[in-house]
Amino acid sequence: MLCAGDGLGLWVSTHRDDCGKFFAYAAGNAKTYGQSYNATRDEHMTWGEYYRQVAAALGREARVLFMPAAWIVKHNPQRFGLLREITAFHGAYDSSKAKRDVPEFRCEIGLVDGARATFEDARRRGAWKDSASDSLYQSMVDQALAMGNEA
Repeated sequence: MLCAGDGLGLWVSTHRDDCGKFFAYAAGNAKTYGQSYNATRDEHMTWGEYYRQVAAALGREARVLFMPAAWIVKHNPQRFGLLREITAFHGAYDSSKAKRDVPEFRCEIGLVDGARATFEDARRRGAWKDSASDSLYQSMVDQALAMGNEA
């Protein structure tokens, strides 16, 4: 799989169910009206670690190719727009304000368990995409390998 940069960029991942609980608790809390929050897990990780944990959720070992973000984006700016706008930068968010104003909020779902549940849900709904049929992504991997990168 391709990872932008050197894989050392920081990120925090929060499962949708934990975020949903925060929104539900906040909706009935007058203290939260007009406020903005980061509702995230407390565990910050590098993108390299993120890919290793997500691969573990699939029962696989991550084979990561590190490529510049601009190189990835130029292959399809619309498809990889999130990388250009957000994930190319550190995403080490803090949720202390959310915990202060909504004390019921706690993230309980770890990345591996959350990713596993999300993948199972995508398969159940028929939304799972087979990467073998993604010719653009495969050509990008082939190019990265041809440039001498090793997973």
